[in-house]
Amino acid sequence: MAVQLLSQLRLAILAVRRRREAQTNPMSTNGQALAYAGLEGLEISTHSFSRTALTNLSNAGVPLRVIQEISDYRSLASLQRYLEVSPEQKKAIAGLNYLEFMDRFERLVSS
Repeated sequence: MAVQLLSQLRLAILAVRRRREAQTNPMSTNGQALAYAGLEGLEISTHSFSRTALTNLSNAGVPLRVIQEISDYRSLASLQRYLEVSPEQKKAIAGLNYLEFMDRFERLVSS
């Protein structure tokens, strides 16, 4: 599990770097990122790399604040809009009693 997380972290950092470089030369940087990941020839954008890697880190329990730091998002709000939410995650929250959820949330925030 730790090796897989490190691999995802490397891909996320690479994607962020490539996204920055893509502002000056988008064609070559995307190709370099795909080659680095062993996926040359596929139609995958650096945005897809970054979004998937960061979502996987979040799903693995890496704190959002850490993900924000490595991905260069200025705010947690912008990072959260970027992360994918699975249907299973939506189902899990839908089953919660709202008052119970708010009580848990307040305890979490105040600790």
